[in-house]
Amino acid sequence: MNRISAWLRNDLRVLRFAAAYALFQFVLSFWDLPGSHGWDNDGVAPRDIFGGLANNLTPGHAHRYPLFHYLVIAILSCPAWLTAVIASPDWHMESLKASLLAVPVMTAVSIVAKALSAVMSGVALVALASICRACFDQGSARWAVFAAALNFSFSYYARSTNLDAPYLMWVCLAVDRAVANKDAGLTQVRSHLIWMGVFAALGVATKDQAYAPLLPVLLWALFTPMAGTTFLARCRWLCLAAAPTYALASGAALNPTGFLARSRLLTGPNNDQWQTYEATLTGLQANVADLATALPSFWWPTPVLAVGTLAAVVCLGRLRRDRHLPQALTIVPLMAGLGNLVLFALLVRRSDHRFVLPFGFFMAIYVGYSVRRALAWAPTQNWIAPVAACALMALMLPSPLALVITQWTDARHPLTDWLAAHARGRVVETYGGLVYQPHVERLTGVTVNRVETSQPRLRNPLLGANEVWGEPSGAAARGADIILISQAYAERFIEHPSAHGRRRPAWQAEAQASSQRTAFFRGALAGTVPGYQLAWQSRLSPAVSTLHAQALRVHGSTGYGWLVFTREKAGSTINTTSTAINSPTTADHPKLRSAPENAISSEP
Repeated sequence: MNRISAWLRNDLRVLRFAAAYALFQFVLSFWDLPGSHGWDNDGVAPRDIFGGLANNLTPGHAHRYPLFHYLVIAILSCPAWLTAVIASPDWHMESLKASLLAVPVMTAVSIVAKALSAVMSGVALVALASICRACFDQGSARWAVFAAALNFSFSYYARSTNLDAPYLMWVCLAVDRAVANKDAGLTQVRSHLIWMGVFAALGVATKDQAYAPLLPVLLWALFTPMAGTTFLARCRWLCLAAAPTYALASGAALNPTGFLARSRLLTGPNNDQWQTYEATLTGLQANVADLATALPSFWWPTPVLAVGTLAAVVCLGRLRRDRHLPQALTIVPLMAGLGNLVLFALLVRRSDHRFVLPFGFFMAIYVGYSVRRALAWAPTQNWIAPVAACALMALMLPSPLALVITQWTDARHPLTDWLAAHARGRVVETYGGLVYQPHVERLTGVTVNRVETSQPRLRNPLLGANEVWGEPSGAAARGADIILISQAYAERFIEHPSAHGRRRPAWQAEAQASSQRTAFFRGALAGTVPGYQLAWQSRLSPAVSTLHAQALRVHGSTGYGWLVFTREKAGSTINTTSTAINSPTTADHPKLRSAPENAISSEP
């Protein structure tokens, strides 16, 4: 405990900033609460913790993510779900499901999961500062933490129930132990290597893709001479710590057949269905080009990216002239970032923003270093450098701020209000997974049908709605008075030309296999549904449009609009301040393209 306290107190300014940031993110995370389901696409809470635990612990069963984080959330939220189990009328599956899916229970689980992500994001910032101090200096560390906190992708995941912030924290802790060895003695080196192995194992046991940024750093630590230790000794300490930790935390030791099934799932369907680039040199070039184009929207504006990239190039240049350990330390964060890019994003042929999140997080170190060097270089009477540094940081603010507004003015909030005012006594029809849906469980006197072509018994139920099997085009025959169309869900049916090494992912090809569904949703996005007329649609918030040119569309469900069609003759268009109905063609851009909710099976 003394060592942890000393580590946290290395820089009290950073610690206070990280604590305030975590609290701020936790408050902002309530944007989709209360409710029986969440709007975090691929989020592990509130409901997915049960499937994550069951599939990871059932022999022969596979789940897309390892056991560890599910177990942590389940333990921390056990007062909520255990109370629901005890209060259930009986222990039959349907009764238990009804008790567990109640809004108070699911909201409590979401709060726990989001609080955990917020806290872990704060710890990640403290770890990043520690890494930057070891590589550069304290001033650089403070600027780096500020830059990382305003990284757009990190701003989103730090308050979601996704696994990205948690696994990033474990990665940062492992990297921190790697660079902490520079002035360590034999006993300290052994301790650091053991903890590095534990943290690395917990990172991969949280989300498998953590291996990518960790692998080059672990190899660097093993091949770098430290306090007279041998290579074999370093390997032994690292492996003895990492192997049992991973075996237990990932569930591999508890369910070896399930671990093998999950390995086949990750290297097979979970990867093949979502690849958007060809396995050719042209595909690789297209992947790199799309990522390079998208980075200003994923991380920071172009001037900030340029400054950080320049600092990283300078560090690489210095390493060629001076290869002793202190100088080699300066490229360790870059090694982690490039490992994330090369060993994961390009390997699985994807250009989603979350796939390069660790790269952007570690690049904040070089942004902080460049700002610190500029301030140190400028004479005290020269005001240009301080003003330029503040302007650079100010450039980072609009996107995270626009994201806050986008989430809190999400179209599903006014849509629910519209339904409460106009849909009483009527039949409402909606489509798509839970992550797209408004909280219809808040409505009274409204009949809501969720229509899908999958069997109702196989679905994750939408509380407050009837699960109906059928084609969307049969809405009139089913007596639907109002049709809800989520742009995020409907855009999967929009066909985009694939060229220059890009290809249509298998999930999208499957969605467009039905010409009937494709025609229905394409017509709906164009404002036309046979027998219905457009009565309501969401609009871009004026506050967001002031800060950003367009709605910030994140991870397949945030920042998308809604269309409402009604059979009434005299419809009216109500302009809200929620989000935007963008032209469907924008979905083909790599900055905007995101996988739909069933991308829960998409991440290798």
